Amino acid sequence: MTNNLPFISDEQVKKLLPMNEAIELMKNAFIQITNKSVTIPQRINLDMPEVNADSLIMPVYSVDEKKYGVKVVSLNRDNPSINLPFIHALMILFDAENGKPLAILDAENLTAIRTGAASGLATQLLSNANSTVAAIFGAGIQARYQLRAICEVRNLKTVLLFDKSLSKVELFKDEMEREINISIEICRDENVLKNAQIICTATTSSVPIFDDKFISDGTHINAIGSYQPGNREIPSATITRSIIFADSKDACLKEAGDLIIPKNEGMEFEVSEIGEVLQNKKSGRSSEEELTLFKSVGNAAQDLICAIHIFEKYKF
Repeated sequence: MTNNLPFISDEQVKKLLPMNEAIELMKNAFIQITNKSVTIPQRINLDMPEVNADSLIMPVYSVDEKKYGVKVVSLNRDNPSINLPFIHALMILFDAENGKPLAILDAENLTAIRTGAASGLATQLLSNANSTVAAIFGAGIQARYQLRAICEVRNLKTVLLFDKSLSKVELFKDEMEREINISIEICRDENVLKNAQIICTATTSSVPIFDDKFISDGTHINAIGSYQPGNREIPSATITRSIIFADSKDACLKEAGDLIIPKNEGMEFEVSEIGEVLQNKKSGRSSEEELTLFKSVGNAAQDLICAIHIFEKYKF
């Protein structure tokens, strides 16, 4: 093994992967997913109930890039209460042609950036172009990157922010209003959701976090919080109303309770992939009145494509 294996820190990752570049990289990642030019074994979910945590182990190989990687993610639910991040992660990047390890990356913000970028791309492709009001559920690092990504592709004027923690939403509001120069309203009443044209759900909830009756026609939803078959953020009624798109159809139908639970309830719906839309194999939004939904459980191809990009910039 090489003696000078670089470690790319979290601050370097953020510097080398700005959101506009990350959104462009997601196009490559999603096309590779749809074209089956990436090998993505189903991720290992290591349940650790004694410490109220999970660990996700995510391997991936790209035929096109001749690189592979493994990301290990820790999800500790008690961390926010002790002022630690909910997510810690590392990504190891390898050259597939000779097996040489290329770099280790701190992947906490890598995960959040690529998740936000995926929603940014989906919002660009699927939301109404004149959307100016977004609702964000969650006030953690993922929610911050969801907002940053949406602001890259839509000219938002107002953000409706929902979270159970008053201290978290006040901190989110203060930080993001200064950073993005946007009006953020801390909300409790779901009635205001009727005004939202874009909704992002970035929570750890295991049950639906809003009532479908508050969701207006023409809305676009990015559902990125739930990643296990028994958990969901989106009610079944909203799923059945929506035109649904996924990062990976296979992965979402195996892992996403947002889709699995309605299926088990006997509801029927179709799921297309963002990669199909990018290649004009499927249409995206076809009218201003359609309700569109992007479901992501996170895909290792996103991490790999971003890690390769970061590594190439880091070298020079």
